Amino acid sequence: YGLIGIVVLRLLDESTRVDSLLLSCRVLGRNVEEGLMAYIEERARARGARHLIGIYHATAKNGLTAGLYPRFGFVKSCEDAAFIRNLRDQAPLIYPTAVTIEKMNEE
Repeated sequence: YGLIGIVVLRLLDESTRVDSLLLSCRVLGRNVEEGLMAYIEERARARGARHLIGIYHATAKNGLTAGLYPRFGFVKSCEDAAFIRNLRDQAPLIYPTAVTIEKMNEE
């Protein structure tokens, strides 16, 4: 499928925030989201984050991903649209065998 998504992470004091997550709908349900979330978590853990924060704003075009964060162990925060995954209390997410993550720019 070629280049099908991008993620931008923001390192905060003790958390990593998913600032942007774009994924082509043609690959949803093909284990790509599992691979991408495992990679996001791996990067957050490598930088010492205690929490991973994802933001979901419902729109007319992103309904397919409404349950993405809860599916990966995130819980709704009291902050509007925020979901949090506690990295200290949960086992790391596992990469699916059929997905390869191409790391483009990690600054």
